[in-house]
Amino acid sequence: MMTSIEDLKLKDYKTKILIGITLFLVTLLILRLFYLQIFNYKSITQRAQYSTSRISILVAPRGIIYDRNGKILATNKQSISVIAYPTKLKTQKEKLAVYNKLTRILKENPLKLRRSIMKLPENAPLPIRIQSNISIQEAIQIIEKQHLLPGISIQQEPVRYYPYGSLAAHVIGYISQINEHELEKRPDRKLGDLVGKYGVENIFDDLLRGKDGKTIVEVDRLGRPIDPDYEHAVIHIEPIPGKNIHLTLDADLQKATEEALKSTGTSSAAVVVNPNTGEVLAIASYPTFDPNIFTKPLPINVWKNLLAQKAFLNRAILGYVPGSIWKPVTLITALDAMVVKPGEKFHVSEGFYLGSTRFGDWTSKEGVLSLEEALAWSRDTAFYQIGRRLTPEQIKKWGVRLGAGRKTGIELLDEDKELCLMKNGKKKTIKSHGIREILCTMQLVKAFY
Repeated sequence: MMTSIEDLKLKDYKTKILIGITLFLVTLLILRLFYLQIFNYKSITQRAQYSTSRISILVAPRGIIYDRNGKILATNKQSISVIAYPTKLKTQKEKLAVYNKLTRILKENPLKLRRSIMKLPENAPLPIRIQSNISIQEAIQIIEKQHLLPGISIQQEPVRYYPYGSLAAHVIGYISQINEHELEKRPDRKLGDLVGKYGVENIFDDLLRGKDGKTIVEVDRLGRPIDPDYEHAVIHIEPIPGKNIHLTLDADLQKATEEALKSTGTSSAAVVVNPNTGEVLAIASYPTFDPNIFTKPLPINVWKNLLAQKAFLNRAILGYVPGSIWKPVTLITALDAMVVKPGEKFHVSEGFYLGSTRFGDWTSKEGVLSLEEALAWSRDTAFYQIGRRLTPEQIKKWGVRLGAGRKTGIELLDEDKELCLMKNGKKKTIKSHGIREILCTMQLVKAFY
């Protein structure tokens, strides 16, 4: 009897332990399901979507850049890009294997290709562009070897095209893939995005770029698209094109200005301004570059050659000494101070001597010129004589009054306003700016005549 009671108690005890363990495990299961379905719902849904869907980004066409007469300076054309799905390339080993296969197809700038692949972020939800504007032959090879390139695909998208090549390159700028430094400042962009790097393309990048769309196609376990007739097989969001921009430049005048600079064969710059409105009609700098070369990986030797030529330096806004465009400032200062008379004439020659120091003129032709003629022919020796009658403070006063030393506010980056000159063997910084001084000069010449 006692044994039977003890057995019942033992059995009851074991039953309670079993029930407790079961309740504990069921509770854990419920909590886990609660966590997954409530707290981790978004992440799991995305993961499920990415494993059963193929997402293609529909890149928004950048806005068109026009000159003042409606001529297209920058537009878009269709191209093929290589994209990577980071969720398919999670390990460095997988990335390296894909790189080794891709580099046999995409042979331009392999270092940049390697950097793009090896730095793909893990579990990034959207495909990332790793190379733009590839050839049709390269695209065919990628398609043929698709089974050897997991996580790699191609897509059609618009690419920037500059129909006039290098025309106004320092003004228009160019676009290229965003780098890590730029990504830190622009968290709204992602690795592989094409952004403006220079000129108008850079300053108005947010306005020009538009908003990308996307296509989501549901696929089966083998990655094949489900029947498009299936109601939820395709989600299509159209891209929104960027805004267009109209510049004050005149393409024909810009071309003539650049050709004139190129014919000199020397580093130079020129700016053409409408004195009535302040509009810049042409702004040229030589040497220059063709922005079309940045739509695909740039060979290292080409990049080094451009740097050696300082082709990216916009000499029109970066600190050229004012030179002859300062002569009208000197003249108006002299007239205001009444140290010269309107009808006075000056002897000009190949140079002006101050003690034993010779200050040359641009021509050796001698003669006697009126103030108008000296200004029209930009005769240095006449203005050396006029300048001798003035103090630096007097000339500075009129220079500042006419805007020297202040930025014009032209919508280009890196506008400079200071020059370093030597005075008494020491460096002295003076403020100056080419475009503003040219504008002032044009206004002065108009008023003078």
